[in-house]
Amino acid sequence: MTTDHMIQSENSLGYVRVKHAESPKYLIEEFSVTEADSFYFNQRCQAQNLSAQCIRPGIYVHLLDKQKDEVVMSNIPAEIYDHTEICQKSYGRVLICGLGLGMILHQLCRNDHISEIVVVEKEPEIINMIAPAFPEGKVTILQGDAFLPEECGITGQFDTIFFDIWNNITSQTYSEMQTLSALWKNWQSPRIQILHRKEKLAMEAQKRQKFNCMEKEMRKSNKCRL
Repeated sequence: MTTDHMIQSENSLGYVRVKHAESPKYLIEEFSVTEADSFYFNQRCQAQNLSAQCIRPGIYVHLLDKQKDEVVMSNIPAEIYDHTEICQKSYGRVLICGLGLGMILHQLCRNDHISEIVVVEKEPEIINMIAPAFPEGKVTILQGDAFLPEECGITGQFDTIFFDIWNNITSQTYSEMQTLSALWKNWQSPRIQILHRKEKLAMEAQKRQKFNCMEKEMRKSNKCRL
């Protein structure tokens, strides 16, 4: 179901222009951030030295996975911050795995150093809701699984590849990032740059898991008395 209500929100890189839409699995809607929400969220950000992710009260947009009760993407400052690198560094022919709200596509389309943008999105429902905001031209949106590149129907090589398929970062995410980089090797140009959303956070999550496993083994073998 798609209504005639057009959601158009713009804050820095967080430009979104989509229709309010709902499918069996997904929902695009506006949501409010109150003064109280903003205050407590910003306190946590500042305590972690993440002032760039602080949020102002106002109306924002998110794409919600109703079955998992998870936010797939929104245009709050924290999300915008995560996508700043690709908006600044992309050039040539660009591949993006993961469509989300299509937020960064609006910015990339304005980049004169980018010749073409190809997006691979696994979920047909998301494509049906987001693709109408991008008429044919610089952007091509294909349905496919990022882990099965041979089945995505893509030809030619890319100068920039950006992977953004994770709603949440876990201890397994960094390994998946490395796997994807290897799987798409045949589509990488000689001057390739590969970018992953929240790669540093994924690396830290993997390190924490390894440390916890090592500590557990040490306790089992009585080598650790802590």
